Amino acid sequence: MVFHDTNAMKDGLVLIDSLSSQIQLIQKWQFIPATIFDSPVTLIEQIVSISEVKKVWLDYQFTITKFLGMNQDFNYVSRIDGESSSNPLTTKNSDNFSQNYNGTNVIVALLDTGVDFTHDDLQNSTTRFYGVSMVDGDPFPIDWHGHGTFCAGVIAGLGAKNQSFKGVAPGARIMNIKVIANEGTGWWSWIISGIEYAVVHGADISKKVVRFVPLGVVKG
Repeated sequence: MVFHDTNAMKDGLVLIDSLSSQIQLIQKWQFIPATIFDSPVTLIEQIVSISEVKKVWLDYQFTITKFLGMNQDFNYVSRIDGESSSNPLTTKNSDNFSQNYNGTNVIVALLDTGVDFTHDDLQNSTTRFYGVSMVDGDPFPIDWHGHGTFCAGVIAGLGAKNQSFKGVAPGARIMNIKVIANEGTGWWSWIISGIEYAVVHGADISKKVVRFVPLGVVKG
């Protein structure tokens, strides 16, 4: 649920706690006035009626489109490049390939299935002790799905396997935040926790427009 502001959240939590011992606080975020509660359905109307509460909704599960199965993709570059340097997917065909825009001193927060930080094209690109996992029951941010490693390569791949297929910013560092489980499923609350972690640990989004494009994501 979301409160109107931080003061409203402080007062609202006291009122919600007084409604019933059956309402359990699961998590409270810092950068937005929001929390996760476990509550019987019969008490939802009482919670919503509290003036400090702005909105209440279910924590939906989502699933990303199957990418490469549950195996680490050690050759993700060779799977997309083929042999031709004229392939439209190659970095050589991008306008800034020969420019100096390589992402140096930039940290990119990647919220995905984790990252295989042992991949040749991702050496020295990860930061924050190789990452963190927001996935319940999985404290390790390594990628056993493939999608996160692929995206990390698109962002900061070094081109170790093929110089034509460097990432768009090979000098950037990846803040690896795992918010999707190995089978490709997750919860919106994991994503929110991942965003908070990114903000708290140095991702500067205060003056930038951030666009989230959940391709292949469906409500479960």
